Amino acid sequence: MRLVGFAALGFLALACPVQAATINFDDGVATNTIGAFYSALGVTFSGATWQSNLGLAGFSGPLGLGSTNSNAFKYDSATPVIATFSTAVHTASIVVIDLGENGFTLNAYDAPIGGTLVSTTTQFGIGLGNNNFQTLSVSAGTIFRLEMFQAQDISIDGVIVENFQFAPEPATLAVLGASLVALSALRRRRKAA
Repeated sequence: MRLVGFAALGFLALACPVQAATINFDDGVATNTIGAFYSALGVTFSGATWQSNLGLAGFSGPLGLGSTNSNAFKYDSATPVIATFSTAVHTASIVVIDLGENGFTLNAYDAPIGGTLVSTTTQFGIGLGNNNFQTLSVSAGTIFRLEMFQAQDISIDGVIVENFQFAPEPATLAVLGASLVALSALRRRRKAA
């Protein structure tokens, strides 16, 4: 009977949809560094702080993600906000609030440090981006690190990030399911012998 339970668990792991984690950043303290606060969800941040959303359009709560730069609403490629995942994810997205002419870039890498750029996206708004909010997403087979920054610095345009979502790599769950099915078959074969 236990073998049937293992097989059912294996097939369930193969059939279940992958659940995405969502962080809206409303559970922190404004201006504090985020760091490993969300490590239980499988992600740590560097170069990131919780910031007030200043009542801007597009927010779901009072706080968002800002930079540790002297101007928390200005990100740049030299000092990006970095999200590092404890296990591989296959998709990640953010909502960028007040997206203007400086634009915003998401770069996804296949390693926690270094690695290969596996997906990238950049979007631009108009002027200072007042009341403009856009969702940016990246997707690849294996993502371990995201770097976020404004694409250029041609104006005082700043941004803040909301609703960070990521989903585990489906292959990880498939391997787990297949392993459980194989274990069940092996036990059944040993019992029959």
